[in-house]
Amino acid sequence: ALSVSANCEWVKLAADPTSDEIVLVVRDATTGATDFEALVWSGSAWGNSLTFGSQVTISNEGIAVSYEESGDEAVVVVSDDANNSFLWAAWDGGSWTTPAAVALGNDFAGGRITADLGSDELALCYIDIDAAIGYLEWSGSAWGAASEFEQLGNSANGRPMTCEYEIG
Repeated sequence: ALSVSANCEWVKLAADPTSDEIVLVVRDATTGATDFEALVWSGSAWGNSLTFGSQVTISNEGIAVSYEESGDEAVVVVSDDANNSFLWAAWDGGSWTTPAAVALGNDFAGGRITADLGSDELALCYIDIDAAIGYLEWSGSAWGAASEFEQLGNSANGRPMTCEYEIG
């Protein structure tokens, strides 16, 4: 069961490509406090809760989650309050890593994580609070530096971007 008592406003799920495991990430309606919770579905029960991060703008989701192609880790990214960064943690099938911050040009408003076929690399495409659009890559063990390629996206609200790896 969720530890938050406020209504959930955003929900994201990611399925392990090698098992019945699923990671659920929710953002509750109480902004400015710890707003995000991740839970793991083992195939028979929910457990292994991790609460971290907060969102300052209620209209922004502030969540991204994906498994590596191998299923070795699920990587969760959430907003880091009014800091120019996001917080991330990884689930390795037994425990969560300690949440850590990764620098961005401004507050993380939202994004999508895409898995690269044939490796454990991931790409996070994101939009920050001042509507700059960028990306960074997960090597399978760490995040690279963020790179912004558009300084004025249409809006940081909702889900304004995605990314994909080239196949072949």
